Order: sequence, then C-alpha cells, then structure tokens
Amino acid sequence: MVLLFWILIAWLAFSWIPTVSAQKIPSKSFPNPTFQDFSNFILSNFHSQISLTTTLLILFSLVNNPELLNLHACQTHPVFHDENVTRASGWIKALARGLGNCLDYDLSKVLTQFTDKNWVTKLALQLDLLSSFLGLSPYKSNGNFKRKISQISQKSISPVRLICPPNMTCTTGSCNPYHISL
Repeated sequence: MVLLFWILIAWLAFSWIPTVSAQKIPSKSFPNPTFQDFSNFILSNFHSQISLTTTLLILFSLVNNPELLNLHACQTHPVFHDENVTRASGWIKALARGLGNCLDYDLSKVLTQFTDKNWVTKLALQLDLLSSFLGLSPYKSNGNFKRKISQISQKSISPVRLICPPNMTCTTGSCNPYHISL
C-alpha cells in the first residue's frame, strides 16, 4: 500500500513536468550554381586574383552561418515603415571582419579598389551579393518571407575517403623498396 502511495505521488509529480519533443528541422541543400555562373560571379564581384582557397573560405563561411544570414536578411527586408534597408548590416559586417582577420587583413587580392578605410563595408556588400546569388536568404526574390534558413547540408560535397597504408613503398628489411600496388 505504501509503495502504491509513492508511485501515485511520483506519477503526479512527473505529470506536471512539461514534455519536450525534438523535431528535426529539415536542412537546406547546398547551393548548386553551375561552375561557369559561380566563376563569372566571383570574377565580376571580387578581385581577379582571388585565390581558390579564399573563395572557398568565403563560400563555406556563408553556408556555415545560417543564423547570421537570417539576421542579416531581416535587416535587408524591413517590416515596419520606420526601419531602414541596409545591405551592409552589422551582422554581415561582423562576418566580413572575421574573414579579414582570418586572411590577416590582406584583402588586396580579394577586393577590387581595396582601401584600408572602407574594406569592411565593401566586403560586407560583396558577401550580401554572394549570399543572394547562392539563394541563401529566407526571402523569395519578390521580397516575401518563405522560411528561416536552417542548417545547410554539406552531404552533397562530402569527400570520398579511402583507407590506405601510410607508406608508399615496401618498408620491411627483406623487400626491395618497390611501390605498393593495390
């Protein structure tokens, strides 16, 4: 009887605890423009001497910050009449500063007409253009909200990995240093 009493008390106590269910938010697919379109966009909006490494750094910095892109997009699509439209929001400028830091502030081969004075705003505007080009916005092209950007899946670009021996040639004492064949 005492056991039944304690079970009833426990049941009542736990029935008041709110339950939480984890809902899997669908991830957005990785942007997939043609190589020619992407190349043309980069060459027309960034310095012609931008390296592949820097281009990939910029691309992956954008796709790995969906929350920042959502916050930035809110400032580029005002809701109220007293809000200002800004293409170089504080959020995208923060990303620009982070990229500048990552590139040791050597942006002369990233931005055309690079000047030390306005590089943050100039890079922020280029990032805004790139995010629009890649479709990384929670808004449709007509300005209507479609849905918040969720995590961007990188499954389609995950590398193929093979398990291989660390040595390129035979390393035992009894064999000649021939290459290792599959």
